[in-house]
Amino acid sequence: TQNDSINWVIQQMEENCCDANMSISGLAESAGMSDVKLSMLFKNIKQITPKEYLTQLRMKKARALLRDSTLSVKDIAEQVGYLDTSSFIRRFRTYIGLTPLQYRRNSARPNGKNSGPDT
Repeated sequence: TQNDSINWVIQQMEENCCDANMSISGLAESAGMSDVKLSMLFKNIKQITPKEYLTQLRMKKARALLRDSTLSVKDIAEQVGYLDTSSFIRRFRTYIGLTPLQYRRNSARPNGKNSGPDT
């Protein structure tokens, strides 16, 4: 059914969100539907577009890496599926409201450990 196809797409996105080669078009093709149909059905179920959901998954992972690691922003960008660091920084700033380094500084605890809810 179409719901099964959308659930499969969601699962693929959750399991492979950090793959820089993941594309909505590729997922639609694998699910046997057009990009437009996938977007429409996806939005009916999740209330956001597939692209927005993919960004949400990537930003959640990026926030965790910024809080819990000392990886560079470039390395984090690559680990969450962005080939271009500048694009990652712009997307992060748009999505979170802070640059990655501002987010990292704001997430730091006084004892050197990072904190903050994963929202």
